[in-house]
Amino acid sequence: FLFATLHMHSWALSEWVTAISYIAGGLLLSLLYLRKDKNIWYPIALHCCNNIIAFVITIFSISQ
Repeated sequence: FLFATLHMHSWALSEWVTAISYIAGGLLLSLLYLRKDKNIWYPIALHCCNNIIAFVITIFSISQ
């Protein structure tokens, strides 16, 4: 929940709907942290990869 609220831009209903994916992402990153002997670098690396993919998709969609 905290992960989702930190990624929201406003408190509008539409933001809460998209927050569902952020909640799922936060849960996934938390589970990865717990399963990898509480090593924070695995979730950090996965989060960075996710951001890079989103950035690349955004750049290519804007240039089209």
